[in-house]
Amino acid sequence: MIKQKLLIAFLVPLLAIAAGCGGDDGDNVSINIDAGGDPTDPPDPTPPPGGGDCDTVVEAEFVEFNDDCSVGTLFGTVNEDYTLTSGIQWRLDDTVTVGDGNQQVETQDDVDAIKAAGVTLTIEPGTDIRAFNTGSLLVTRGSKLIADGTATDPITFSSLDDDFDGLGEWGGLIIQGFAPQYGQGGTGPCFGTGVVCNVEGEGGTDISVYGGNDPADDSGVLRYVRVAEGGLVAGPNNEINGVTLQGVGYTTVLEYIQAVSYTHLRAHETRSVISYAVFCLKSGGGGGGGGG
Repeated sequence: MIKQKLLIAFLVPLLAIAAGCGGDDGDNVSINIDAGGDPTDPPDPTPPPGGGDCDTVVEAEFVEFNDDCSVGTLFGTVNEDYTLTSGIQWRLDDTVTVGDGNQQVETQDDVDAIKAAGVTLTIEPGTDIRAFNTGSLLVTRGSKLIADGTATDPITFSSLDDDFDGLGEWGGLIIQGFAPQYGQGGTGPCFGTGVVCNVEGEGGTDISVYGGNDPADDSGVLRYVRVAEGGLVAGPNNEINGVTLQGVGYTTVLEYIQAVSYTHLRAHETRSVISYAVFCLKSGGGGGGGGG
């Protein structure tokens, strides 16, 4: 118990660093690539891998497959449990939203309903996820991402090309939860005894709201995951980083994550209550390594 209190006391000042960014400056704006200079022109998409197996793919209203089912393109809202298998190259078309938790809540009943309706997106070890230049993956509060790779078969997020050194070639991975957001001095819009909270997330109107007062909120697993080339700007002090954690609780597993950004943005940003995380951060173009 003493170790846990010391750890939380150590994390809160770090997390406060990220709280200075504006949270609602990006409403009704469009996301534009801003890499602190001329961004890399979006490359031609990498040719799809060899032929897939159309007899084994799982059809859903939020995914389309090419003729031989070697590529699956995700779009819109993932509204049911779904698994991204390692034998298919997956692509993100615009903001792909997992669940429906990025809506205003007014009562505990609203919170309970969102949790009860939450969905889980599972990604198998070794899976390759690539995004178009407007693509991002948003996991909303009440839903989960289970991206549990291994040391020999990590999960990779990147843009469409084969290399990993582009300039803000897509948005990034955003995970939201019902945990508090702590401001400096123990303040902030999600700090206190109430159960309801709606903090405007950065990254444009698609990102919407997050937060609550459940420090133990569980947003899933992110382990042995590489996130490269992400980072887009929606407005002043309003951005998507390679990995962005908003209101993520401490029961969420975050281990062995490599976040690489070659823009002026940070490779990752944290506005969450996490108990343990291992990040390997790399940032180029004048940005900091991480937000907390």
